[in-house]
Amino acid sequence: MVAYNFKPQFAGPVERGEKTQTIRRTGKRRHARPGDTLQLYTGMRTKSCRLLALVKCSNTWAIEIRPDGRVYLDGELLNDVDQVQQLVQDDGFGDIPEFLWFFCPASEHFKGVLIKWEALDDA
Repeated sequence: MVAYNFKPQFAGPVERGEKTQTIRRTGKRRHARPGDTLQLYTGMRTKSCRLLALVKCSNTWAIEIRPDGRVYLDGELLNDVDQVQQLVQDDGFGDIPEFLWFFCPASEHFKGVLIKWEALDDA
């Protein structure tokens, strides 16, 4: 199982199933792979730690977000603004400028992994 922590602003959307993905910077630790069970928390390593959901990783893509608004998934530019807007909404943001401000502060270039999930089967 892989655990991910979410800022308080994303806790509600994760619990309600509105946020169906997370974007994480590439680092030393491995990220989820399709089929992995994900534990989604808020407040990890604090007294207020709370499990938001248990879900299954359905897919992952390399993602690159540029301050000018260009977004690449697995090296392919998303040309359709509707695709970008859907990505933004699935990640819990209201609009593209808010998304860019979060991932590209001070005009920084972001590279990471997009992790998509689905509800676990109740079987």
